[in-house]
Amino acid sequence: MNIKNKKEIIRLESIQGHNNKCHIKIINFPICKGKGGYKFLNNKYSSDLIMDKMWSCKGPESIFSSVMGFIKKKHKCPVCFCIFEEINPAFDVISVRIQIEDKIPFELEISMPMVICKKCNKKLIIRKTEFTYQMELALCDAFDKLEIAYY
Repeated sequence: MNIKNKKEIIRLESIQGHNNKCHIKIINFPICKGKGGYKFLNNKYSSDLIMDKMWSCKGPESIFSSVMGFIKKKHKCPVCFCIFEEINPAFDVISVRIQIEDKIPFELEISMPMVICKKCNKKLIIRKTEFTYQMELALCDAFDKLEIAYY
């Protein structure tokens, strides 16, 4: 083993990123620290794949509203299937635990406009392209501040 290329796995206590109305705080994020700076453990920890992991959450674990209808969109709760007649999002915070390949979990705190289901009190981010895009850019902002290599 070449000692010059040895990488140390550490946990960053808190990383924060912003975009428009979205604020994301990443807690206990696992990362490699080497001579050249920080680097993802592997390519599965990039912002795109973290977003994919959040999208794949279903039922009680989901943080996004479901969408019904092709032309006239309606949003519904993925837990109790309550349909939102009116959508008046307000700023709130949800915490999401992310675990990639059964390794080293970390937490995301997401602060942005969201709705609370009137039936089951689940906090949900409205499934709109603009909101998910803001989340992706906020994650990228957090990683860019630490100059984490994306390779």
